[in-house]
Amino acid sequence: MFTKDYHPSASLWMGPYSFLNICPFDSPLPLLLAQLDTTTLKDSLSALTELNNAQAMKKSYQDLMFHWISTTR
Repeated sequence: MFTKDYHPSASLWMGPYSFLNICPFDSPLPLLLAQLDTTTLKDSLSALTELNNAQAMKKSYQDLMFHWISTTR
């Protein structure tokens, strides 16, 4: 509803989704091997196993688990 006294703001409001430009979603922060533990890796593998039996992702996590275990011993 407009009135004759209405004056639009001079601010550059970009709309309700402008906050999405703050974080780059296409480049997540790298996860360091030191931040991983076997529980996290096993939980991730269990979730991937239930996710449409995603074999490529499952293999990737198995490789990551093997790498993590071999570098922490």
